[in-house]
Amino acid sequence: MKRNRQVRNSVNNEPGYKKLAALIIIICMAVIPWITYMKVVRLDETASEYFQNSDGLSVDFFLYYKAVAVIILGILIACFIIGENIFPDNIIKATPIRSKSNRVMIIASEVFIIMTVLSAIFSKYHATVRKGSPSEYESVYVLIAYMLLFLGGMNYFCYENMSRLLKRVMLGIAVITVILTCVEAFYKPLFEINWLRNMITPQAYKGIVSELRVSGFSDMVGLTFYNPNYYGGFCILIFPFMWNFFLAENKKIGQIIYGIASAGMIFCVFKSQATASFYVLIIEIILALVIHIRSLKYMWKRLVAYIFAMLFIVILTNVIFGGKLLKAGKDIAANETIDEVNSNADKFQLDDIKMEDNRLRIIGPDRELCLAMNGGTLQFMDENGNKLDVSNEDDVIHFEDKDYAMISISMNSYNQIVINLGYDDTIEFYVADNVFYGVGQNGTQITDVSRTSRFGKRLYPLFTGRGYAWMNTLPMLGKTIVVGHGAGTFAYYFKQNDYVGLLNTHGSTKFVIDKPHSMYLQTAMEEGCIALIAMLVIFVMVIFNYISNYKCIELCYNNDNKHNLASVAGASFVAGVGFMIYGLVNDSMVTVNPVFWIILGICVSSVYGLKKD
Repeated sequence: MKRNRQVRNSVNNEPGYKKLAALIIIICMAVIPWITYMKVVRLDETASEYFQNSDGLSVDFFLYYKAVAVIILGILIACFIIGENIFPDNIIKATPIRSKSNRVMIIASEVFIIMTVLSAIFSKYHATVRKGSPSEYESVYVLIAYMLLFLGGMNYFCYENMSRLLKRVMLGIAVITVILTCVEAFYKPLFEINWLRNMITPQAYKGIVSELRVSGFSDMVGLTFYNPNYYGGFCILIFPFMWNFFLAENKKIGQIIYGIASAGMIFCVFKSQATASFYVLIIEIILALVIHIRSLKYMWKRLVAYIFAMLFIVILTNVIFGGKLLKAGKDIAANETIDEVNSNADKFQLDDIKMEDNRLRIIGPDRELCLAMNGGTLQFMDENGNKLDVSNEDDVIHFEDKDYAMISISMNSYNQIVINLGYDDTIEFYVADNVFYGVGQNGTQITDVSRTSRFGKRLYPLFTGRGYAWMNTLPMLGKTIVVGHGAGTFAYYFKQNDYVGLLNTHGSTKFVIDKPHSMYLQTAMEEGCIALIAMLVIFVMVIFNYISNYKCIELCYNNDNKHNLASVAGASFVAGVGFMIYGLVNDSMVTVNPVFWIILGICVSSVYGLKKD
């Protein structure tokens, strides 16, 4: 009995400043993902080439102010950590960030910060590094703040009281997420609701956005996360808390509440229609069951009830909606969108494009179309120089030869030659002084629309075309072994306007590859490979820290004085591992990554709180 009282004192009587720090972090974690307000930014010359909406301006609703909030939270955490090691009369030395077992993570965090700063210093694009790319706003300051958020999560959540509060907050986040998802799924996107749209728009721009439409993702839900993929990433961070609390809860009412909340988060992942999040969700379900493997014999009744309830809801919903639910589930699991991009079999398969002064060569695997401009006259030939017969119908040129029958050529209002090869979109070219040019960002003339070499070409279609970005990013890492190119600069180094690669992978050339679609490649490119190694060390040590203390954590589930700490430790471990996997196919983003870094720190902190007594 005496020992239990000592445990209670050690895990509950944390200093007031630690309670305040933890409370601020919890509140920010709950609020930051939902911060939304219109910001119009004037871009520098380089950024405007890639990111402008019009007249050198970029308009953002979902990123800029989240980034500001993350930086402010990082500064507050730094002040708390410095202050608690300077000002108290009796400095508490038994803290997670002082623990020898966590020293490697601390060093890795410091290395990451140092390499991020060095990459910023040596970057050619200081304006972008300071502000961040307009498509993510992860500036050098935000990336440093991520590490501070990790350290804050690590340092202030080793107490039972804060874990109890965190459980309630996470439940609140889940409930809010489910409610807003239902609004967007069954009514309309949040920001097409007039009063919400007016709330997030400054007075000067209300007239401009009165007809704003944010439903470009069809029936996918994105809420305030910029993109359904990032919304799905947020859901897989929240779901493990509801699922693990459901598994660990001893009271019936708690089991019911967390069971419903976890089912709601599954619905949210489903409505995001993000394939990566769908598969990570499955992994998280299994992983949570694995860490409770020894207790499953006591949980089988609630699990059976949960499964039957879910099956009943799925079957009933599918019947009500005429089989659409299962079809949507199949589409998410299979993710056949890349096949749909190139679904038209009757197309001129493109292998390469060469612009040679007055000749434009469109090269296929076994044939070639050559356009030649002679004295203002456009001529068409095959690979042997034979003239091709054409017809002109309503100013659209068609070919008589069956091998070229799928191709049509016309002129648009910008005096560009428009060539339709049978893909989902067309390709355009300028002709000036009998010389062919491609069309770059903002209509600029470019002299190269293909790559000289294609590493891993067969892997381009992987994960809805992400393979294209991955395979063409890997060869670039040789120049970022020590320092990277700087935060937000990926688009400036990745070869844009690759007509051949983009057309074959995405069916269109009308966008900028501004991110590598992998958090790990993004880090290696922008902060350098040393920073990536430091980040991976943190991930490995978080996993090792949990596994090496697994028995202690398992025992604490049945300890009333540490039950909440154990529940949070298990949930944050599953969420952290799930997001590490998610990061393989999605970039770091200020809408969701702050929550990840805090949760990762909380995993370390809660394990420390469980084992220290």
